[in-house]
Amino acid sequence: MNAVFEPVLSEAQAEPPLAPPPGRGRPRRRLVAVAATLVVVGGALAACEYLGWPFLAGPAERLLSQATGRDVALRNPGESSGLRIHLLGGLHIAAPVVTVAGPDWRPATPTLHAQGVRLHLRYADLWAAWRSSRQEDAGAAATAASAAASPAATGRAPALRIRSLVADRLEADLFRQPDGRATWQLGKAGQSASPGAGPATLPEFGYLAVRSGDLHYRDAGRELAVDSHLQLVEGGGGHSRLVAQAEGRYRKQPLTLELVSNGVLPWVAPRGDAPAVQMRMKGQVGGAHLSFEGTVTSALTLDGLSGRFDLSGPSMAAVGAPVGVTLPTTGAFRATGTLNKQGDVWQAAVTRGTLGSSKLSGDFRYDTSPRVPMLTGHLRGQVLALADLAPSVGAPAPQASEAGKAAARADGKVLPTREFDLPSMRAMDADVEVDIAEVDLGSAFSEPLRPLRARIELDEGRLTISEIDARAAAGHLMGSLVLDGSGERAAWRVDLAWDGVRLERWLKQDDAGTSKMAASASAKDAAPDAQPKRQTKMLAGSMAGEAQLEGQGRSTAEILGSLQGKVGVALEDASVSRLLVAKAGLDIARILGIYLRGDDDLPISCAVADMAAAQGVLKPRSAVIDTPDATTWLVGEVSLAQETMHLQVAVAPKKFSVASLRTPVEVHGSFAQPQVKLSTGPIVKRVAAAAVLSVAAPVAAVLPFFDTGDASSAKARGEECRKLARGYGNRLGEKARE
Repeated sequence: MNAVFEPVLSEAQAEPPLAPPPGRGRPRRRLVAVAATLVVVGGALAACEYLGWPFLAGPAERLLSQATGRDVALRNPGESSGLRIHLLGGLHIAAPVVTVAGPDWRPATPTLHAQGVRLHLRYADLWAAWRSSRQEDAGAAATAASAAASPAATGRAPALRIRSLVADRLEADLFRQPDGRATWQLGKAGQSASPGAGPATLPEFGYLAVRSGDLHYRDAGRELAVDSHLQLVEGGGGHSRLVAQAEGRYRKQPLTLELVSNGVLPWVAPRGDAPAVQMRMKGQVGGAHLSFEGTVTSALTLDGLSGRFDLSGPSMAAVGAPVGVTLPTTGAFRATGTLNKQGDVWQAAVTRGTLGSSKLSGDFRYDTSPRVPMLTGHLRGQVLALADLAPSVGAPAPQASEAGKAAARADGKVLPTREFDLPSMRAMDADVEVDIAEVDLGSAFSEPLRPLRARIELDEGRLTISEIDARAAAGHLMGSLVLDGSGERAAWRVDLAWDGVRLERWLKQDDAGTSKMAASASAKDAAPDAQPKRQTKMLAGSMAGEAQLEGQGRSTAEILGSLQGKVGVALEDASVSRLLVAKAGLDIARILGIYLRGDDDLPISCAVADMAAAQGVLKPRSAVIDTPDATTWLVGEVSLAQETMHLQVAVAPKKFSVASLRTPVEVHGSFAQPQVKLSTGPIVKRVAAAAVLSVAAPVAAVLPFFDTGDASSAKARGEECRKLARGYGNRLGEKARE
C-alpha cells in the first residue's frame, strides 16, 4: 500500500503552489505607500506647525507686501529667529517686530512699527486683498462706465481686514494729504493721487489691542494734527490701567485728550463679543470741554460706549463741530446726561442743559450710517430765553461785553451782518420735536410764550420750523419758518398768524408814570383828592395779525434788505391812554386836564395796520387808530436795506381845544441813531399869527392856539380804518383761529 501511494504523494508534493490572481497585491501596496506618505507629510506639517514654519518668514513677508502694496517686514534686519507662523485656521503670525513701510510719497517714516505682535488674518481676507490688488492693475485701462461701477477701477482699494492684532508696543504714522492720499490707505490707491481716487479708509480690524505706543496723526484737509501716547501702568494686586494722552490742534484750536481705562482697552473689538472696559475721559477742543465716565468695548470705534457725560463750550456750534453735528451758534452752553453708542447710532439723554439763562433737556438719536447723518429726538425745556439764540442770526450774545457790542455797532449798522454757515447746514439732516414750557421774549414783554411747540427739520440744507403752536397773553401764535441753505444764498420765508393776544398783558407798559404826574400836580395845587382813581395802560386790546415775508441773502442783514411780502395787524376790544392821544396831538389844554384829574382809558373804535414790503422797504399802506377824541395815522417808510426810517405820525382831533400846538411828529434817521422831532411848519404859523395878533390886542394872541379839530380828515381816516377792519382785519382773525 505504501509503495503504491508514495509516488502519487511525491508527485503532489513536487507540484508548485498556485499563484495569486493577477493585481490583487498592488492596491494594498499602494495604500501602504499612500498612508506612509500621509504620515510623513502630516508629521512634517505637524512639526512645521509646531515649530512655527521658520522658513516661511520670507514668503509671508512677500504675501503681506503684495496684499498691502507696501514693504512688510516681520523681523529685524539680519534676524531670523523669534518669528512664528501658524497656518491652521488662518494665518497666525507671532513676531517680535512688524514694520509696514510708508507709501512712495512718504518713504522716510514707516506707517506702522510694532513690537511683540500677534497677528491673525483669514485666508478669505487675504484672497480678497490679493484680488483687489490685481483688479487695481487691470482697472487702469477700464472704461469710464466700468470705472464708475467698480471700486477698484476708481482707485479705491477695499480695506484690508485684519482679524486681530495685539501688540506690546506700537508706533503709527497716520498722515493724509489734501488730495486724499493717506498713509493708512493700503494698495495702489495710497500710492497715487489720481483724480478719481476715493477716500482713504483704515484697515478693518476685528480686534485691536495695544499695551503702549505713540500715534502721530496729521490731516491737512481737516486741519487736524494730533500726537498721542498710551501706556499700560501696572498696579498692585495684578491690577493695571491704560493711560492715553493726546495733544494737538484742530482747525487752529488747541486739542487735548486724556483717557484712563481699567486694564488693556481694546482699540477695536468685535461687536457684541468683547467685554466692556471701565474708562474715564477728558477732552478739550478750543473752548469746548468734554468729560465722560463709563464703559466701552472698542476705543477707536467707541462701540459699546455707555456712561455719563459733561459737555460745555462757548457756543452750541463750537460743541457740535468737532463731532460733525450741526448746532446753532449761541452763547455759552453746558449739558450733562447719559451717552450710548451701538454701531453707527449714538443716543444721548440730556438731563440738564443750560444756555445762558435757558434751561433745556431732551433725548436725541444720531445715526451716522446714512449718506448724510441723521439727528432725531425731542427737545424739552423749562425756559428758553430768545436772547440766548441771538448769535444764531449774527447778533451779539447776551453775555457779550459792552466793548464787544460796541464793536459790533462800529459801522453804524445794527442788523447782523455775520454770514450764515451754510455748508454746516448740509452736513447732516434732522427731525426734532420741540416742547418748551416757557419762552422769554425779552425785557419789552411782560408775559412769555407759554408753552411753545414746534417741529424742526433739516433736509439737505433746508431748515424748516413748522407746526409752530404757541400761547401768549390769552392769545395763540401759529405758522412756520423756512431757511433754505441748499444754494449759495439762503432763502428765508416766514408765514405766521396770531389771534387774541391781549396787549395790556403781553407788552411791558409803564402805567405808574401817569399816577406820579397826577400826584405831583395835586401836591402843588394842595388838592390831594386829585389823585387818579386807577392806573391806565397805554394800549390795551386783543390783537390779531399775520406776516407773510420772504428774502434772500448770506446774512440776516442781506435777507431783511431784500424783504418782500406783507404784514397786517388789527385790534379788537381795544383802548388807549387818553393822555397818550393828547400828547400825540400836542393838545396842551387836555394834557393839563389829565395831569390834574389822572388818566383813563379811551376806547378805540378801530385800529388796523396794513404794511407791504418790497426790496427791503417797508411801507404802511394804511395804519390808523380811531378814537372818539381823535384819529391818528402813520405814513412814510422804513428801509431795512439802508437801515433808515422816514415816518410821520399825524393826528386829527374831533373836539375843540383852547390850547393846542397840533403838528405831525416825525421819526427819521438811522436805526442806530433815530431822531424824533416835531414838524415845525404848523407851529411856526401859529406862533407867527399869535405875534401879529398880539400887536393889535394882547388878548387876541391866544386865538391861533384854539383848535377846532379836523373832523373831515378824522372821518375819512376812520372810514378807511373800518373798511379795512371789516375785510382784512376780520380775515386775520379767522385765519389765526383755523
